[in-house]
Amino acid sequence: MNATESTKKAVPPKTTSRLTTSIPATLPAEINIRKVGFRQMLAYLGLENDFFYVADSLEQPMSRSLLRPFKSQGLYVLFVDSGTLTLRHNTATLTLGAGSLLLRTKDAVIQVRHFSADCRVRVFGFTQELISRSSIHKKHLEALSFLSAQAAPVIQLDPSEAGTMQNVLDILQEKSKMPQRSPYYEEAVAHAFALFVFEVAASLGRRSGTDVNPSHRNEHLTYQFLRLVPAHVLRERSVQFYAAQLNVSAKYLSRCVKEVTGNTCSAIIDGMVIQEAKALLDDPDLSIKQVANGLGFNNPFHFSKFFKEQTGIAPTGYRESN
Repeated sequence: MNATESTKKAVPPKTTSRLTTSIPATLPAEINIRKVGFRQMLAYLGLENDFFYVADSLEQPMSRSLLRPFKSQGLYVLFVDSGTLTLRHNTATLTLGAGSLLLRTKDAVIQVRHFSADCRVRVFGFTQELISRSSIHKKHLEALSFLSAQAAPVIQLDPSEAGTMQNVLDILQEKSKMPQRSPYYEEAVAHAFALFVFEVAASLGRRSGTDVNPSHRNEHLTYQFLRLVPAHVLRERSVQFYAAQLNVSAKYLSRCVKEVTGNTCSAIIDGMVIQEAKALLDDPDLSIKQVANGLGFNNPFHFSKFFKEQTGIAPTGYRESN
């Protein structure tokens, strides 16, 4: 499948970047960013639960493997109980303190950069099955809209909100460890999960002053576009492809995305490619040629030119500075 042209970026530098490459059907295994799935996390934690987990850094100390980029798949949120945590989330560097809640972003590339000695982090991961058991999707679908967040949303909870979040996670963490499921176990978990969802939705609502449901047509279309791009950007880079997937014209999609995000579709697509490129460049074992091939460029020169146009620095310069 061929990658097509990427149009002019909407923000400086004002250059035209072309991705006229033939993208391989299967990326070489050695350049793929490692992926961490739900089942892998259950096995790592030694849990037999099949629809949620709570990973606690007090019980599973952070390992050096977190210092390498990875994609955490599935549904999850990250909560900092104490201390500070610095990580790279796609192209953004985030420093999270006590009470910070990082919402799950689909196919985000994550790399831990630093954590303080007193840092305690909990990751709450769950499946669609838990959502179904809670029945939230039937009556309060809008409360789940935070799961489609795309811009590395971080909520800094106030002390009261943080205390509630800690209590809810304590309950879920305790339930996840139970060797035998007591009467009403599933009901208790479903209600604790519902409380978690409503607390997150309420916190978002208080900060935005609006309903968190992206019901407006333009916003909804933009959310759909932002969810498609990470899944297809290594194969498809034309606005026309995404417009066809969403059953709208490329012109209409571009107008909606520009209105909601302030960026053009092409700028967002190019940004995703750069995001993937930076994650691969962070692996010192990969050559520039391997990175270029993995991203679908015909040769390292075309990749280097595109990367410099988008970032202002050559791939080798980026690697040296990091």
